[in-house]
Amino acid sequence: MTLSNLFIIGAPKAGTTSLANTLGQHPDIFLPHVKEPNHFGRDLRTKYKSISDYAALFGGCEGVRYRIDASTNTLRSKSAILEIMRVVPDARFIAILRDPVEAVPSLHGEFRRHFFEPEINFETAWKQQDDRAQGKVSGPVYFQFYDYGRQIAALVSLVPRDNLRIFTFSELTQDGQAVLDEIFRFLDLPRVRLDLARDNVNRTYRFRWLHRMKTMLAQPAAALKRKIGFRGNLGLGKLFTDWNTRTVIRSPLDPALAEALRVTFAAECDLCRQICGKDPRETRGLAR
Repeated sequence: MTLSNLFIIGAPKAGTTSLANTLGQHPDIFLPHVKEPNHFGRDLRTKYKSISDYAALFGGCEGVRYRIDASTNTLRSKSAILEIMRVVPDARFIAILRDPVEAVPSLHGEFRRHFFEPEINFETAWKQQDDRAQGKVSGPVYFQFYDYGRQIAALVSLVPRDNLRIFTFSELTQDGQAVLDEIFRFLDLPRVRLDLARDNVNRTYRFRWLHRMKTMLAQPAAALKRKIGFRGNLGLGKLFTDWNTRTVIRSPLDPALAEALRVTFAAECDLCRQICGKDPRETRGLAR
């Protein structure tokens, strides 16, 4: 059974999609059509529950040295890393960390786009965090996605250091080729010049009600395809989503709100730096 052996992990909005899509261009690396299968991490929501369904994503690429799973839940999950190590003991991991002050507002926009976040205003959503954590108000609790101390402590305790590399978002964005070169050395692959893809930019829907309708019809449509035995993908859903999507420029955070975010996540970032030597708040690229 062929499974993934290269896991691109990190908090949401940390650049894992861009890195996975870029590495997928390398002839010795395979990226399946489902970037986040979320098979591992049974303490969280999983998508491809069956190991056979998960393995089918990597069918036909047995001769490729590395097969990517870029599920962002992997780092946040309390069980995913252990589950992976049990079935793929030689798995390689590449983790990307991003400053929560930048990432959390971006994740709020992403959750709004997918109807997970009821509050249109990020500051309002942030002020509700304690009430949300206690179940008094509905909506996502953002701290759980960026408790880097716990996440990185678990990661380095379970994965051999030779099988793990950790980068920051600023390293990836400021000197992407240097990051790629280090990854190629880590994977013992020939250096290839690749253009770092930029994905998951800030976007919104032109007509939210149309996307909601498309989402509601997705499962019945999938069930109908299974019933008639159709396994192809016409790509109509993606074409429709692309048409109904526009890029937006996020307004700068209010200084007081930015400072509140810095204070909230300072201890987690400090602990992360102590554990692995990488600070998500770092703004410089890789040292030459």
